[in-house]
Amino acid sequence: MSRRSGWVRVAVAIAAAALVVTACSNGHQDATVRVSPRTSALTMPMSVRISGLSPGDVFTVALSSVDAKHTHWVSAARFRANSAGVIDVDQASSIGGSYTGVHPMGLVQALSPKPTVTDSRAYARSGRESFDLRVTAADGGTMGRATFHRQRSRGVRTSTQTVPRQGFDGVYHQAPHSRSPRPAVLSLGGSEGGVSSAALGEGLAAAGYSTLSIAYFHAPGLPKYLVKIPLEYFAHALRWLRAQPGVDPHRIYISGDSRGSEAAELVAVHYPRLLHGVILGVPSNVAYAGLVGGVGLSTYTTDKSAWTFHGRQVPFVFVRGSEPTTKGDAVIPVERIHAPMFLTCGGADKLWQSCPMSQAIVARLDAHHDRYQHDLAVYPDAGHSVGGLVPYEPAVLLATDRLRGRYRLANQFARASVWPRLLHFLDVTARR
Repeated sequence: MSRRSGWVRVAVAIAAAALVVTACSNGHQDATVRVSPRTSALTMPMSVRISGLSPGDVFTVALSSVDAKHTHWVSAARFRANSAGVIDVDQASSIGGSYTGVHPMGLVQALSPKPTVTDSRAYARSGRESFDLRVTAADGGTMGRATFHRQRSRGVRTSTQTVPRQGFDGVYHQAPHSRSPRPAVLSLGGSEGGVSSAALGEGLAAAGYSTLSIAYFHAPGLPKYLVKIPLEYFAHALRWLRAQPGVDPHRIYISGDSRGSEAAELVAVHYPRLLHGVILGVPSNVAYAGLVGGVGLSTYTTDKSAWTFHGRQVPFVFVRGSEPTTKGDAVIPVERIHAPMFLTCGGADKLWQSCPMSQAIVARLDAHHDRYQHDLAVYPDAGHSVGGLVPYEPAVLLATDRLRGRYRLANQFARASVWPRLLHFLDVTARR
C-alpha cells in the first residue's frame, strides 16, 4: 500500500556543488569529508567521499537529522579505506552497521528514529522547503563532518483540488514549464485511502511529468470505504488532466499502487482512448471485493465490489491466499488496454501475491499477442511497499510486518532500483 511520507520527494537535477570539510584529529591531517552535491532533491542521488585516510583504515560513517517533530533520525555504516586512502560511500561495500553491501544511498535509506518508536513513523517535514543532514566520519573519535541539504523541487507548482470545485479530491503537481506539451500522469494510491500517492506525484513532476494524485475514498466528499467506487470518477479526473496547460492530452498515463492497480487497469480497459500507458505497483490481476475498514484484505472484506461501471458492480472475487485466479469474470481483461505497461512487484510480498499476479497479467498479454511494450520489474526480497516507487526514503517503521520485505531495507533498496527504470519507461514510451 502507498504511504504518505513527510519526507519530501522530488526529481529535479540541481547544479552540482560539493561541501568539503578538512579534519585534523587522530593524526589524519589531510582527511576531508566531501558531500556532492551540497543541495539535492529527494529523488536525486548524492555522494559522500572521505579522503586523506591510511589504506585499510576502517571508519564509521554516520548520518543524522532532526525532523519537524524534533525526532532524531540516525544511520551508520562501517567502511574500509581503499589503497588510495579513500572511502567512496556510493561505491564502497559497508561491512557493518545499519546495512551491509554496496548501496549508494544506503545511509539516507537506513535513517531511523532514535530512540526507536513502536508506531508507524515517517520523516516529518511539516511544510519545510528543505532540511539538513549531517554526515560524520570517525575511527574512535570524530575525524570530520559535513552538512548537506535535501529540498523540494524548484519549479514544481502544487495545487489542491476538491470535490465541490473539480469533482474529485486530489493534489496536482505541475511540472516546470516546457516549450512543448509534455506527458502527464494520474496517480492512485491503495487501500489506506485519501491522497496517498502525492509523493510519487511530486517526484514525477520534478522529472517533467505533471501528475494529478487523487483520493477515491476516505476523503471529503467521497465514500468512506473502498466500496462501489465508480470508474467514471477516474475518467472525469483524466479528462481534467488532459485539459491542463502544458499537458499533451494524447500522452496520459495512469498509475495505481496495490488496490489502486485494479482501478488503473479497469479504467484503461473501459477508457482506452484516454490513456497512453499504465503503471502498476504490486498489482492484482483480478478485481477484489470492497473493504469497510483499515489496511487489510480479508478481515474487512464486504460482499460488494470495490468498483462499479455504469452503475453496475464490477465482477469480483474474495482474496485468495496463494496462487492468483486466472479464470472467471473477475479477471481483468488487460488485453483490451492497448497501451504500454510497467509493472513492479515484490517476491516477499506478504499482503498478497503481487509477483504471481503480475506474471499472470504479462502471461495474459502474451497469450493475446499484445503488441505494446510491457515491462515487469521483479524484486525477490521486496515486500508490498515497493509499490510506492519513490526512491531514497528513510526506513519508515511500518505498522504491519506484512508490508515489509525479506529484510528491513529491502523495499528501500528495490525502490532505488525501480525509479530509474520507471523514468526510462516513461521516456521511451512517451516518444512513440
